[in-house]
Amino acid sequence: MAITTTDEIKELLSKVSRGVVKMIPYMTVLSGMIIWSYLNNIGRLDLLMDSFSINIGLVSLLISSIILSCSIGVILTLPSAILILHHSIIPDLVKKPFSLPWFGWGLCVLFLIIAFLPGISGMKEMALSPLKLSFVIAILSLAICIMFSLMNDDFIANDFLDKLNNIFRMLVASILLTSSTLSISIPVTFLMKNSSGESIVSLMIALVFMLAFAFLSFLPAIVYYKEVMKKPFKNEVGAIIPLAKKISITAIICIIFTSLLFPNVSTSLISSSLYFTGITDNRNHQFLVSSESYQPEMFPQHIWMTTTKDKIEKGFFIYGLRMFSLGDKSLICPDSVGNLKRIVNRVNYDSLRFSDNNQNSIKLKEMTSICVVMTSEDAQQWDTLFYSEDKDKDK
Repeated sequence: MAITTTDEIKELLSKVSRGVVKMIPYMTVLSGMIIWSYLNNIGRLDLLMDSFSINIGLVSLLISSIILSCSIGVILTLPSAILILHHSIIPDLVKKPFSLPWFGWGLCVLFLIIAFLPGISGMKEMALSPLKLSFVIAILSLAICIMFSLMNDDFIANDFLDKLNNIFRMLVASILLTSSTLSISIPVTFLMKNSSGESIVSLMIALVFMLAFAFLSFLPAIVYYKEVMKKPFKNEVGAIIPLAKKISITAIICIIFTSLLFPNVSTSLISSSLYFTGITDNRNHQFLVSSESYQPEMFPQHIWMTTTKDKIEKGFFIYGLRMFSLGDKSLICPDSVGNLKRIVNRVNYDSLRFSDNNQNSIKLKEMTSICVVMTSEDAQQWDTLFYSEDKDKDK
């Protein structure tokens, strides 16, 4: 029996490895599309062919993208993941399963409305602290579970242990409902990270978007519970696979619609993938530029914050960020380009007109023309000197 199991595992691993080898060309193409999308956004497609001719880790880029995509997918559907995981582990926690996801979404609506209240003038007094808000959600979750337990006659059992067991089930269900509701704060924080807006109208627009997202985050669990209520859950491969397909398709649709509601999700995915593989850098640095290849006059001080040091005769300093790396070459841009790039990637609820964002995108592509491709020998990252000088000033 053990030998048969080992042979099956070996055969499965062999099939997986062959599938991975076959997928490498497609994976490389997909990685190339990620690089093309990024370079197109910053208006530097002239570097595309050089990036393909140099080994910049296309496979590692794709692996990073897949890991980040899965992580973002889990974050965006976290409330559903909690509810589905609970029911798959303990399917009989609630004897007559009511649709927890719908009540979870209802509590999320209340949670988001209360959370957004402090942003409205005159409503700051009604704001609740995170602890108080969590307590309110927990009490409401418990009340919902008690109501359904009474409707299901869970406390009519004469046996004391049965009553105790039903009380335990009710408490676990309420904790579960509370957790799935409060977990919406994680993806909401992720989505609002690169967002801005100050007016009441923009705040209400953001709230509507978040309510729509909350529904999408609960949709996979809604589909799951609907299927479970139609027919009892069976922990068998034949029953699990069709249900898993439906849930996966629903989750993918939710993520796609979320990306349409919040375009910065896909932008953040691409930027993060490039950052984690070392192809881009989001932070500004001081670069020591060799005087043998370049002169300070070639870098206007008002753009590059060019500085010279008496102790360093064979070089000068410029301030900027590494926008893209090509092996031993880097596309270095001044700080102003990096700031505009952050504005373009941000969702501004004060102005959701496509024309405004399009103008900023065009301006970004024009500004990246002042960026310079430099080798690692000609431009070395050198923050140490300025860091020590700042420390000395603070003393």
